[in-house]
Amino acid sequence: MRETARQGDGPAFAQPVLSLLEDGDVEERRAPGNAISAQAAEIAGGGVHDADRLVAGLRARRPGVHDRAARLGVLLAAGELARGCSAAVLPETLIWLRGLRDARGGDPHVRLAAAMALAFAVETERPGAAIGALAEAPDTEVWREVPWVGVMPAELTGLLGGTGAALVRWAGDALGVAARTELCLTLAGHPDGDRRTGAVQVAAKLVTRWRSPAAPLLPALTEWTGDPVVAVREYATHVLAALRAGADALAGRLGDRAARSPDLRYQVADIAAWGLARQGDPRCVPHLVERLDTGRELGQGGDGGAAPYGYSPVPPGIAAALVPMRAHAAALLPPLRARLRDHQDGAATLLRVLARWEDDAAPALPEIMPLLETGAHDAAVSALAATGSAEAAAVLEGLLDRPPGRLPTWNPGLSRLGEARAHWRLTGDPGRFAAALDAVFRPEHVQAHWRDLAALGPDAAAFTGRLRPLLAHRDLLKRVAAAYALFKITGDAGQARDILWEAVHPIAARSHSEVAWTALRHLTETGPAQPRMRPILEEILASDRRHRAHDGFRAVDEDAALRADAAALLADD
Repeated sequence: MRETARQGDGPAFAQPVLSLLEDGDVEERRAPGNAISAQAAEIAGGGVHDADRLVAGLRARRPGVHDRAARLGVLLAAGELARGCSAAVLPETLIWLRGLRDARGGDPHVRLAAAMALAFAVETERPGAAIGALAEAPDTEVWREVPWVGVMPAELTGLLGGTGAALVRWAGDALGVAARTELCLTLAGHPDGDRRTGAVQVAAKLVTRWRSPAAPLLPALTEWTGDPVVAVREYATHVLAALRAGADALAGRLGDRAARSPDLRYQVADIAAWGLARQGDPRCVPHLVERLDTGRELGQGGDGGAAPYGYSPVPPGIAAALVPMRAHAAALLPPLRARLRDHQDGAATLLRVLARWEDDAAPALPEIMPLLETGAHDAAVSALAATGSAEAAAVLEGLLDRPPGRLPTWNPGLSRLGEARAHWRLTGDPGRFAAALDAVFRPEHVQAHWRDLAALGPDAAAFTGRLRPLLAHRDLLKRVAAAYALFKITGDAGQARDILWEAVHPIAARSHSEVAWTALRHLTETGPAQPRMRPILEEILASDRRHRAHDGFRAVDEDAALRADAAALLADD
């Protein structure tokens, strides 16, 4: 049951736990060291004789326990312990728990605890009955004193909800995909805002780990974007954004300046704007312009925040919203350029946006130039190349002609490589690019340079001798990097295909990594799928599980990218 549980030492070990039920001091029974469930869970890994005796003792003493939380703890403890019971005790324990679970008119808290206990005892017993009990319970405060749910720290209540939300999350984690979907739909309009908070959190985690719940949950998610509870609105808005769905509902939240906590630097409106940007919807442009004008980040910066309970509703930084809005660069460039002129803080982030906008960023050339040889030098060089102008090519030529020692960056060699790469993109002349790459290339760091080698293709032929030994390297990422680079240099797909497929194959065993994603993407360039690849590629497409290396909205994007690559390979077959 629990790897750290102490080994049983006979019936005497069970007695102290059973005696807690007879202690008249409620606080003593609930003390962390004496909690019935904690003690029982420890014994669960002890010995069969301990589990049998303890479960029988819990059943016998429960009628005399008047503390509600302790009574619920008895049921959950019995469920935990039942897995260690002998054939003489387990059947009657299951009958007892089923009777409590199915009792008409019974206390919904007892029915919920019994349903969960049965799920602990027998893996095939999914606690579907918990859904009705969760909805019917008039309150949830008793579960604060039940260790499986417990007390939510005050500083987290505003972020994650209170006891009701924690109870729904805990129960939801024990349900299968269909039952968890039903739980969310059942609680969608529940009068208890805390339980709605828990339901939308369960929905968020569910739709970013499985594909099938998204469609049935979309109406509830759309409705939740107008919920009176800020946390519910925030999660629902974020999930719609992650799914690239519900554009009208997202647009309806552009004026929502609320935040779950005063400590957060973003509002529901920021999530909505980012979600619309993911769909290229111009209704987010005024909000993005405002954020650029004020210099305020859209979210917490970067890719979003940490993910408590497997899903974070924190929007990523403003760059994630600006990049897909290239079609509206004319409206967004004026405030973006003003921001670059007035503030160097965060300039690198905005320069990377310009690099993605390519020649649509050309009007920003006057703002890019002064940022060369500053802390944003490398990003400015990339943006310069993206403009595609003859003036940019001349500037890059001058940068490459100056002494390397003048570079103000932390790694002059890599900065010189960036300048040479940008020059090559503008002029098509590979000489300086290959020379700069040769100056920094180390075989043991091939994963840092394989994309440059692949981009040079046959012009990187001088590197083949240093790449071939890496095809047998014990590090899979190095093998993948070397194999792909050699394929692009030599045009020989045979060995590259085998190594790339080696990285992709574990996806069938639900072993997901960014290496696998990258390998599959590059595998699509080596030709059609071979017969040995078809079963796994078909399994990738047929699976309801989202193929992901991360949580939250990135899981949706990763799954979509992986499926697109798998479909492309099969389509070429």
